[in-house]
Amino acid sequence: DRRRNRGGGGGGGSGIGIGGGGGGGGLESGGGAASPQARPPPPASLQFQQELLEQENGMLVATLEGELDDVKRVETSMRELAELMNLFTMKVSQQTEDVQMIAETTAVAAESVDKGYEELVKAHKRKRTTRTTFITFTLVLSFVLLLCDQLFP
Repeated sequence: DRRRNRGGGGGGGSGIGIGGGGGGGGLESGGGAASPQARPPPPASLQFQQELLEQENGMLVATLEGELDDVKRVETSMRELAELMNLFTMKVSQQTEDVQMIAETTAVAAESVDKGYEELVKAHKRKRTTRTTFITFTLVLSFVLLLCDQLFP
């Protein structure tokens, strides 16, 4: 859109100021005096061209300043994005370490639970053995006491 305005405004201004196209052809074929509308005087034409060039220059400067502002905004956004990416990378790395630590702790806990279960099974077997031994010992001792009481009244 800006290119069309620049090209159309500059080209139309140059054609009017320089050639006056249709007016010049009328002079040669008509042979009479030229009308003031057909061919503007040269100093005004130069002034008009300078005004058009200054306008075009001003439009170009404004366009370039706008584009420069856009580039600066994009550059700032890219810096912020790079900072966020670095932060994201650090957080992911930290979380990876945390997950590894959790996995190791879970493995150690699973081993501890297995060892605890084995100890419980051993304790249950010992409980049966101890109970059986205690009952046997008590019965034997009771029998011996009864026997001693019968033999030695």
